[in-house]
Order: sequence, then C-alpha cells, then structure tokens
Amino acid sequence: MNYKNLQAFFYVVSSGSFVKASEVAGVSQPAISSSVKNLEDELGVVLLERSNRGILLTQAGERVYQTAVQIFRDVEELKADLGHQNHTYSTDLKIGTSDEIASYLLAKRIALLKEEFPLVRPQVYTAPADELLKKLKKGELDLLILFYTPELPDGVSEQKIRDVEFKMVVSRSHARKKSVLNNFIGSRILQIHRINKFPALLKHREDYPDADVYLTTNNINMHLQMTLQGHGVSILPKFVVEPLIQSKKLKDIYPKERFDYGLKVVMRNSFIPSRVYKSLIGSLG
Repeated sequence: MNYKNLQAFFYVVSSGSFVKASEVAGVSQPAISSSVKNLEDELGVVLLERSNRGILLTQAGERVYQTAVQIFRDVEELKADLGHQNHTYSTDLKIGTSDEIASYLLAKRIALLKEEFPLVRPQVYTAPADELLKKLKKGELDLLILFYTPELPDGVSEQKIRDVEFKMVVSRSHARKKSVLNNFIGSRILQIHRINKFPALLKHREDYPDADVYLTTNNINMHLQMTLQGHGVSILPKFVVEPLIQSKKLKDIYPKERFDYGLKVVMRNSFIPSRVYKSLIGSLG
C-alpha cells in the first residue's frame, strides 16, 4: 500500500474536504484526488462518497481510515522510541497561545521538554485566538493552547486539559474607591453584547450594579499595569496575580468565590499526536 496515498485519504477524511486536505498536505487538490483514487484502485473498493452533506465514508472507507490513524500513530511512536534511545529524535512543534500562557505556563514546560527531547524545536507564537485559529487551519501551527476559543471550523476540535482558577483583583491602594471598582478591565475576547453573560462581571454587578467595561485588551502586562495603577478591576489567572496578592499590591475582591476557566488544546483532526505532544500536554494537566 502506498504510504502517500493513504496519507492523502487520511487528510481528506480528517479535514472534511479535498480542498482543506490539499491545504494541510501542501499539495494541489488534483494531486489529493489522484492519490485517493489510486488508493481505491489499489484496494479495489470505494472509500468515499460525495453528497450534499460533504464527504461520506463507505463501510470499507471507515475501516481503512481507522487503520490509517493507527498506522500514523505507530509511526510517530516508533520514530520517538528509536530517536529517544540514541538521542536523535528531532521534530518541530509549532504552538500558538496567549501571552500569559506562554510566559507563565509554557516557559517552564518547554524547558523541561527540551531536557527530555534535546533535538526537538518548539516554536511558540502568541496572538489573538482568532488569528491563531486561522494559522492552525492553514497548517502553520500544530496546536493551540488557550483559555478562550472562537467557534471552531470543520476539521478542528478542542480538548480540555484542566480547569485554571482566576481571581478578580483591584489595586489594594484603590480598593475602597467605587469609581475604580465600577471599571471592569476585560480581555479582548469580551464582546459588549455578551457582557451580561460574562460570569465574573455578572458576579461583580451584584455588589456594584453600575460596573461596566472600562477597556478590553488581550495583553497581560497591560491588564496588570492598568489594575496596579488603579484604573479598574481585572479577572486574571491565579498563577499571575497570586504573588501580587501576597505582597499586598493587589486585593482579591472575592476570596471565597472561585472563577474557573478551562485550559484547552485545539488541533486539526488530521494532527497525529507525537510523544513530544503528549509529554507537553501531560505536563500542563
């Protein structure tokens, strides 16, 4: 069985279309179609049927697809096993994430990953979630690690790694000023028409009915500086603000409340998790 033909078939099924498969594989759509046709001819069965709902697997196609998934996983495991034994396992891992996750969570994990796999080349790119998702779809990134994910397109899925605790904080020197407590500093993902659905702000409005969005930004340093300077309140990951709470620079407004947000990994369905991927995600769990 031709490996490239099987790979083309796998990309079509996992991405949901021949067009998307060609983007993932980096070849033309006719080349993908030809590879799938060659695989069908080689096996003597029809693997895919086209319909108004898109690509449909035949019974034989389903069996071949499941076998392909296992083959590609086994290949990755074999490469990792052999490379790990002689310290030659080399691969790129292109990660998209946010500033705070990169700075506070990934930095240490990447260092540990490099100790385990010295020749692995992690590439970490930070940007807004919607921009990262576009790069993921194009195959420019292997995976995303995010708190917030936009609506996911076909061929892309997410999985929760764990819940992360957030804290709503205010500058301790401004903690009694109502004008400051009424100013909510939100993330860039916060949409004005969805304010009433935002749990942290909804909770805050129970005590401060006039609280409203003061500004939004996806930059963690701006969040911190605006809050420390007394411009408003922010809800930020506990791992970011805990040292500042302990040093009494920030005040935890609701110490008895818990705001949890899921840390998620987002991947194309065609992505085959390698041992490097499993090690990284396992360290974040």
